[in-house]
Order: sequence, then C-alpha cells, then structure tokens
Amino acid sequence: MRKISRLKQLTIFISTIIIILLVPVTALAQSANETSTVPPTKLSLLKVSFWPEYDRQSVLGIYKGELKNSASVPATVKILIPKGAKVSSTAAIDPDGKFQYDRAWATHKVTPGTDYDILTYETIYPRFQTELYYQQLGTDKQRNLNLTFKTSMVSDNLQVEIQKPLRATDFKITPSTSNTADNEG
Repeated sequence: MRKISRLKQLTIFISTIIIILLVPVTALAQSANETSTVPPTKLSLLKVSFWPEYDRQSVLGIYKGELKNSASVPATVKILIPKGAKVSSTAAIDPDGKFQYDRAWATHKVTPGTDYDILTYETIYPRFQTELYYQQLGTDKQRNLNLTFKTSMVSDNLQVEIQKPLRATDFKITPSTSNTADNEG
C-alpha cells in the first residue's frame, strides 16, 4: 500500500514540475504572438516620430515607411502600437507624394496584443504613413513620458525622432542623444 502512495506522490511531483516548466514557454509564445502572426514586413526605411502635444495630454506617433524594392504591392503593413492608442490615419503615399487614405483606412484593423496592440492595413504603394495618438501625459505642468518602442518590421534604416513641443521648457531625453536638429534640419 505504501508503494502505491509513493508512486502517486512521485507522479504528482513530476506532473507539477512539467507544468511549472511549461508555463513560461506558454507565456513566451503568447508574447511572441505579437510579432509572429504575420511575416515581418521588409522595409528600406522606417521613421518613427513622437511629438508630445504642448496643449493636450497626448503624444502624436507617426510611423512612416518604405517597402523594400523587392516587395510587391498591395502589401500588408503590420505595426506594433502602444496599447490603447487611437489610430487617426493610415495612408499609402503615391509616387507624387500625395496621401491616399481610402484603401488603407478601409482595410485597417487593430488587434489587441499582450504588450502592444497590432495595427494592420493594406498599402497599394511602397511608401506609407500611419498617425496615432496615445498615452495621457497628465495635467501637471511637468509632464513625463516613458516611451518603449518595438517593431515587427525589418528595416535597413531605422530613424527615431522625438520632437520638443513648441513652448516646452526643460525638455530632456533620457538617455540623451548626440544627434539633434532644429527647424532648419
């Protein structure tokens, strides 16, 4: 009788160990789901701009990209965006530099993710742009914004821009950057 009891205890112990080992793998798979559900879009350029608003408690995020020459259009753009962000526009940019909103907006979809939401839409030209507003900065005069940026797209050239609001004082970026520009470039 005692042998069965020990066998049962051993089985429960081993089962518990297996479950404990599998839980992190499951969590990792759910987190990876944000970047693995659609193959990465390959870009020659991705420029991500963050423009904190001076007169509102939000940040304008602009994602501007260009598909690699080998990519065929129409193509699906997949962008990881901050949770709860409100998409204000999705556009394809034609060869004349004009924004074409109709198809991009009609096909846009935001899917909730674990750490980020996932915006997908179709572009009919190699160049595209998305604009969104997110993250309340608070109502105090002193505002702090913690940005964490993640991309699901592979880009040959990634540019990140953080714009100082027009009337802001004591504006700091941490870690500091060595590359700055004024309105003259």
